[in-house]
Amino acid sequence: MLRTLERYVLRELLRTFALALLAITFVFFLGTSFRLVKDGLTYWQILRSLPFAVPYTFPYSVPMAYLIALALTYGRLVADREVLACESCGVPPRALATPAVLVAVLLALLSLVLQSSFIPWCHQRKAAIQRAVLEEVLSLGAGEHYCRVFQQEGFDLYARSHDGANLAGVVIHEDVEDKPMTIVAERGTIARVSSEGKDAVVIDLENVTTTVFSRDPVTRAPRDPVRGRLARYVHEYSFGKGFHVRTGDYSTVQLRERYAQELEGRRFAGTAGLLSGALIATDERLTAIPVEIAIRAAVASAPLVFVAIGFPLTIALRHPNRLVPLVASTAGVSLFYFAPLLLGRTIAETWGRWEFCFLGTVVGVGGALAVKLGERRWRR
Repeated sequence: MLRTLERYVLRELLRTFALALLAITFVFFLGTSFRLVKDGLTYWQILRSLPFAVPYTFPYSVPMAYLIALALTYGRLVADREVLACESCGVPPRALATPAVLVAVLLALLSLVLQSSFIPWCHQRKAAIQRAVLEEVLSLGAGEHYCRVFQQEGFDLYARSHDGANLAGVVIHEDVEDKPMTIVAERGTIARVSSEGKDAVVIDLENVTTTVFSRDPVTRAPRDPVRGRLARYVHEYSFGKGFHVRTGDYSTVQLRERYAQELEGRRFAGTAGLLSGALIATDERLTAIPVEIAIRAAVASAPLVFVAIGFPLTIALRHPNRLVPLVASTAGVSLFYFAPLLLGRTIAETWGRWEFCFLGTVVGVGGALAVKLGERRWRR
């Protein structure tokens, strides 16, 4: 059971955490919305995608919001001399850390669950909604004057008339080597191709006129356009970055299943005496899966590391301005956790050693011990 003092600290901590999380999520929400607009989705598709896109930010927005809540809550207790009052009554400052540790444990478990199952599920749902853009192009039916801007894919498509996969009066605008090009065709067809988890459309045009526009590299004056005539022009356009499924888009259970399958395939390849190139490709997939699982665990440990660094640092400063602990805690976390985490992740992905993913956690714990030792020496 939590005592009255601990319940009081817990209420203040949760209140500040909720406000900080709401503000940070709103900022990420705006960024996600703009990114989906650039992906060429309609407003209805964006509204459907947002509930599945916003959870991507939770493993990072939750620890950031919790760090802000820690610094502001305990900074206010220090600034209002409530910590000093507790010490005068025989209550050590470490007794105030119990609510922070409990919340950090819950947030760490929540982050691990989100990364292990919920966020990969959200990606699969969002990808299914984004595929609607591709399905729209492939199922035009019969009609006239179809026009669509595919900003992410880098081209505009206009068809004077269309009947299923058959197009007439086709105009395409795209950039070729940073030079605008217009493609005009009398007729054409559109088809879907899939390879290695990537989706694309192939546009086959007939009686084509291409026009390339350019400028003088020195004066930037427009040059005469270069025109060409082709009996046939075939081009492939990847959609939504191919909807390629990355390792991080699988749940942890699915990753473990894939790891077992890849390991079995490696053993089979070794037994059958296949080419070493196939073995190397399989080894790369094998190393990517443990690295991804380790990264999820390392990111989930962030709230615990933040408590270990932020709480003793705030108590040690004893500054009357509550913003000073926030700045100090942010600097400490950036130095002892974020920088080693990014470095360890880079090394892990380069060398295929998942142990380096926990570099941020290990250095963060070391930084917390250094802050604690510094606090004791300061008191002496």
